Amino acid sequence: MGRDERMVAVMLDVNAVEDGLPMPEVGAWTENKHRLVGYYAGMFATAMKRKWECRAYIDLFAGPGFSRLKETGKVIPGSPFYALEISDKFDKYIFCDCKNENVEALKSRVSQRYRGVDIAYLNKDVNAEASKILEAIPKYSKGFRVIAFCLIDPYKLDDFSFSTIRILSGRFMDFLVLIPTFMDINRNVMIYAKPGNKAIGKFLEDDHWQALWQQAQAKGISFGRFILEQFSKKMRNLQYCHGGSDSAELVKRNENNMALYHLAFFSRNELGEKFWDKARQGVDPQLHLFGQQG
Repeated sequence: MGRDERMVAVMLDVNAVEDGLPMPEVGAWTENKHRLVGYYAGMFATAMKRKWECRAYIDLFAGPGFSRLKETGKVIPGSPFYALEISDKFDKYIFCDCKNENVEALKSRVSQRYRGVDIAYLNKDVNAEASKILEAIPKYSKGFRVIAFCLIDPYKLDDFSFSTIRILSGRFMDFLVLIPTFMDINRNVMIYAKPGNKAIGKFLEDDHWQALWQQAQAKGISFGRFILEQFSKKMRNLQYCHGGSDSAELVKRNENNMALYHLAFFSRNELGEKFWDKARQGVDPQLHLFGQQG
C-alpha cells in the first residue's frame, strides 16, 4: 500500500465513505493536485514554525472534504485534509466555500477526525467578501507576526476575480492558483474572447486584455498560455516575483496524458520558490505525511 492509500485509510472509515454528505465525482488527476498541496503545505509550515508566531492556511474553494474518482469509485480526501495531515500543523486554518452544503459537510468530516485544531469555516463568496477572509486571519502585530499560504482552486475560471488576490496580498502570503488553461480557457476561447464577456476581465482585473490577446495571437501563443502569462504579470505587479508561469505545474489527464490545467505558485520570497520546486519534484520532507494522523 502506497503513502496516498495509507492516508486515505487513515482518514476514511467505513461509515465515512457513505456518510450521505456531498461527494462530487472528480478525475484521477485530482490526487496529483492534492499531493502537491500537501507537499508544499508541509514544507511551508515546518520551515516557518520558528520564524513566525502564527502560520495560517487558507483554502478559498475548499469543497465538502471528500470526492469520488470517476474512474474507480474510490473515495479520496480533498485539499483541506492534505493540509491538516501534515505533522507541523498550521496555527490557523480557514476553509471557504460559497455552497453551504459543502461547508457543513467539510465541518462534519473534519470535526470527526481532528481535535484541538483552530479552524474557521466561511460560507462566503470569496470575490464579494474578501474582507471577511482577512478578518478571519489572526491580526499581525509587532510581537505576533503572521504568515499565510493560500490555495485558490476555483471550479471554473468565471468563479474567481483577481481583485480577491489583490486584497489578500496586503498580508504576508504565498499563493497556489489553479488556472484552467486547457480544460476551460482553451476549450472555450470563442466564448471568453467574445465582446461583452466579462469573465477574463474579472479573472485578470483588466478590461483591456483583448488588445494584448490580439498581439499574442499574432505570435502563435495559445489562449490558455496567454492568460497564464498575463495572470503572472499581474502578480509581479504585486511584488510576487518568485514563481509564476515559468514554474507552473502542468497537470494532465492520467489515462491519455491530455493537458488539463496549470498550478501556478507565487511568492515574494525566494525560499517559497525553492519549496515549490521541491514539491513539483515529489519531495516529501515528512516521511509520515500520508501515513499517520497527528
